[in-house]
Amino acid sequence: MQNLSNQLKNNEFIQRIIFGILYATAFLFCVLHKNNIFFISLIIILLIGSICEFVNLTTIRKMNFFNILILIIIVFSFFCLIQIKISEKNPFQLIILLTQVWAIDCGGYFIGKLFGKRKFSKISPSKTLEGLFGSFIFSILTIYILNNKWQMIENNIILFVMLIFSSSVFGDLIFSKIKRMHKRKNSGLFLPGHGGFLDRLDSLIISTPIFYLYIYYF
Repeated sequence: MQNLSNQLKNNEFIQRIIFGILYATAFLFCVLHKNNIFFISLIIILLIGSICEFVNLTTIRKMNFFNILILIIIVFSFFCLIQIKISEKNPFQLIILLTQVWAIDCGGYFIGKLFGKRKFSKISPSKTLEGLFGSFIFSILTIYILNNKWQMIENNIILFVMLIFSSSVFGDLIFSKIKRMHKRKNSGLFLPGHGGFLDRLDSLIISTPIFYLYIYYF
């Protein structure tokens, strides 16, 4: 029984790696391609998939004010992604945002798996303080490496890191809370090994509007 459990965990880890690479590659290709139709098409697919997962997760009968608000945030977040791509001042704006969110996710996942002992929140039992620290370190290292190359963030770089870091963690917790409220482990069946679009995009959904406001209005 223990061997079967370990095999399932190993298969899930392999799926996570494979589909994570495919997801990141597709995203980066669409971001870097000069023809915006590729990026817009990807965003529409992710938006439709995320809405379907969220409606399925919460069920139509429970569409209260909170759920409607989350739906509005999801739509607005994808709208911001398209706006950043179409009107970007710098071709690497979205790269900065994506790598920040992915660094935070990867830092939390790998450091948490390797060293995690102290639980961070009851909302998401798998999250640990060690993983949270790993997320923050990965975030700082990533922004300093990329910003040194592209000079995207000219000042208040620490404020920028704190905003993206806190909004990413907050997004993760929000959707973890929603899943726990509806007694679900995953948000959907998309992206095997990642639990669905919302499980992969939860941090990005909340951090994107923050990034958009910071870049264009701060």
